[in-house]
Amino acid sequence: MEIDGSDLYLFLFKGIQGLGIKKLQKIYNYFGNLEYAFNSSIEEYNKIIKDEKILNQIREKQNNKDVAKKEIDNYIKNIYYKDIKPISFFNKNYPIPLKKIKNPPIYLYLKGNLIFNELKKSISIIGTCNPSFYGHTKTRSIAKSLAEMGYVIVSGLARGIDIEAHLGALEGGGKTIAVLGHGVEGIYPKEHSELAQEIIREGALISEYNNNEKMNKFGLINRNRVISGLTQASLIIEGSLKSGTSHEVRFAKEQKKIIFALKPIDYNRKVSELPLKLIDEGAIEVESPQDIIDYLNLHKDKIEKKKT
Repeated sequence: MEIDGSDLYLFLFKGIQGLGIKKLQKIYNYFGNLEYAFNSSIEEYNKIIKDEKILNQIREKQNNKDVAKKEIDNYIKNIYYKDIKPISFFNKNYPIPLKKIKNPPIYLYLKGNLIFNELKKSISIIGTCNPSFYGHTKTRSIAKSLAEMGYVIVSGLARGIDIEAHLGALEGGGKTIAVLGHGVEGIYPKEHSELAQEIIREGALISEYNNNEKMNKFGLINRNRVISGLTQASLIIEGSLKSGTSHEVRFAKEQKKIIFALKPIDYNRKVSELPLKLIDEGAIEVESPQDIIDYLNLHKDKIEKKKT
């Protein structure tokens, strides 16, 4: 993928306080691209930006173009030369589904294949890091079957359900995307590093955090909005009411995604709490991948209308 000027120069704009996605969109639309915008006069900015604090920060960066050039050179060295593809909100390859969510990532960093155009058939599979044997086996078999039918499987490369989802997708000869809560190089947990390389070959690792950013609680929570944002629907396998999986549910509901929940076999298990609650609230109960396919096919027209 060739270097995009807006991707590079967004890196400079990103550090300006008070400049969110809406103002960036206004700048991009007005100037046509961010490289041209960066080299334009403050008088031109005055026509679209009224915040003096933002204008002063832009002026300061423009007055230190040598520093800006060095920042971009270092950025290229740390990203492009490591085969990491930065895809900004303004890049033609940015996934369309993510543009529709609240607070979309300004950047995505990708290692692997550009498969965002295949997300029309996609599902996220999420659950606890400590699933039951039933949860393990059902996740793997469902992900494998869905992958065989051409569905891209999206999850978070965590222990437990996430890892089974990725493994099932690969076993089914399909594609899978792992969304990370940290940079795409420092894989967490470390024991998943080998699988991460296989995912890079057959799918993609993506993150909104650059490769120097380490794992933190906020990143792990925040990645769930991207996981659900990329996909048609979310399948919740297992989790307690207070588990991290509940964040995926919250984002999926906010984004008005279809929510599937695996029918538990032991209602007394802690990990059965979340799927049981979701089913009571109207989530689609599933026992097999066919339940998911049947629902999606039955409501195909409604789903397509919703996308537009």
